[in-house]
Amino acid sequence: GLLMSLSALVIVVAQYPSVRAVKRFDPMFGVAAASLLFGLGVGLVAFLPASWPLLVAIVMFSLAHALFGPVTSTIIAGMATVDLRGRYMGAWTLVWIGGQGSLGPILGAVLLDRLGPHVSYGLIIACGLAGAGLYGLLRAPRRLGESAGVTS
Repeated sequence: GLLMSLSALVIVVAQYPSVRAVKRFDPMFGVAAASLLFGLGVGLVAFLPASWPLLVAIVMFSLAHALFGPVTSTIIAGMATVDLRGRYMGAWTLVWIGGQGSLGPILGAVLLDRLGPHVSYGLIIACGLAGAGLYGLLRAPRRLGESAGVTS
């Protein structure tokens, strides 16, 4: 319970400053940072003792949560025209909740059952690192008429 409370506190306190810190960069940088923090924060839990290193992992995971939601919302809102923005956000919400609430627990349980905790959590670390690298390669698409540093 204390770790979950710490996580909630970190999210509430750090969300605004962390989002402001990455705002000046391409939004994919924020998603890449969140992916890295998710992978390390969740993945290291299986390898750390129940002391201060575990607290660091929980803080990393919480910072990922603080970054991911607002930054991905910005990306999705930027993809859609104003009249379709609600539909894009609705589709994104279904994907996020479907993965987090349905597929993640099911696949996680299968992995834990078949591979054991260390291999499963090692895969989480690898996916987080791969995601960070791949998101870093992506760039938000520019709308017609926009150039770097100039928006209308």
